[in-house]
Amino acid sequence: MPELRWNEVVWGDARSWRDAGEQWSVPWGSSEAQWFGSIYPRLHRLLPARRILEIAPGFGRWTRFLLSACENYFGADLSPVCIAACRNTFSDAGHAKFVQNDGMSLAEIPDSSVDLVFSFDSLVHAELDVFKSYVPQIIKS
Repeated sequence: MPELRWNEVVWGDARSWRDAGEQWSVPWGSSEAQWFGSIYPRLHRLLPARRILEIAPGFGRWTRFLLSACENYFGADLSPVCIAACRNTFSDAGHAKFVQNDGMSLAEIPDSSVDLVFSFDSLVHAELDVFKSYVPQIIKS
């Protein structure tokens, strides 16, 4: 697995986000087809959720579906490029907050009590130390 520094370099480079991440959903036809064909059927019993935390939203490929399913949304990503893209794309979503983190801490998320933690296509790039850091922060709430 890549180390944290590798993630910062790769995902902090706008060239990694050709088509805003849509390139990773091409085998499904689109992110919408992937969401409704594979992801939503696994989550639908948990949605809507009052507060959703998305770890590593990237450019918001899944965020656009999550925003309409919650009262409060928090997106935490270590990439300033990703956070800027999400803030721009979802600037009209008053219930959404995007914060840059260090890839290990969720301290930037206000009142860390959330009803659903979502991450897809991102934590596959994380080392065990990231999970060991995130899990206790999530469970405590």
